[in-house]
Amino acid sequence: MTAVLVCRPVKSKALWVQMNGRGLRISPGKDDCWFLDFCGNFKRLGLPTNSFLLTLCPDNKPPQPIPTKTCYQCGSEIAAYEKICPVCGHVFEPTLKLVIDLFP
Repeated sequence: MTAVLVCRPVKSKALWVQMNGRGLRISPGKDDCWFLDFCGNFKRLGLPTNSFLLTLCPDNKPPQPIPTKTCYQCGSEIAAYEKICPVCGHVFEPTLKLVIDLFP
């Protein structure tokens, strides 16, 4: 099993991609990689598999946080789009969206 443990906050998207990219490298016998972020970098900078526009000049705009949710079973903070918790395997029930017809 391969894992990337990020134990410090990161401001640079380029550094974030580089750090996590080491775990995403293809290697014989390697099937997966766990990313353990202890400082909220996923929330601030996004998933390491997202596409980023990287520039040499710093961006003064604050990064947009990705939507997250908390797993009811294990309490892990995961991406909101996950249907199955990658930590404990809890299957989330599909949510119904309330649609209000304003003009019947």
